[in-house]
Amino acid sequence: MARYKEYAGESVHELCFIHNLDEKLTYERARMLLSAYRQMCFSRSLDGNTSQEELVGRDPRKAIQFLESFDPKTDRQDFLCTLRDQVEKNWIIDMVDTSMMRLREYEDQGRRYFDIVNRTYMVKLRYSESEMLEDLQCERTCYYVRKKEAVTLFGVCFWGSVLPEMKASLGL
Repeated sequence: MARYKEYAGESVHELCFIHNLDEKLTYERARMLLSAYRQMCFSRSLDGNTSQEELVGRDPRKAIQFLESFDPKTDRQDFLCTLRDQVEKNWIIDMVDTSMMRLREYEDQGRRYFDIVNRTYMVKLRYSESEMLEDLQCERTCYYVRKKEAVTLFGVCFWGSVLPEMKASLGL
């Protein structure tokens, strides 16, 4: 188990290095973004069918700049307001969903990482810690190590892959 623990942690470090991402900052930003996801989905469901008119007046460069540079120590409500004002809901939801699919495809425990992030941040009814430990068949310490790895890897998928692809598709 210790060997796996070292290997998994090393692969997270390597991926952050490869994508030129600060590991701690990536984790904190990913946590902040994931914590806003459920609320954004709920907000979108209240809006009903959104149209392309939502994009009018929103500058994709500002949205991407915000996503690339926000401070994860920002107050959560300030973050949500800025996110709502700067980034079109469908974009962010699609980018988070794409990042989740890439996380699930991760070669080493990707399905487990996906389950941890999904059950912690995505599902309507959150799982309790004891339910998570039972479902994942691991001890508390192992769970929190894997959760941090999962959130960081989600961040690598988002800031190291999905967001750069979005920039390229917009010609930025």
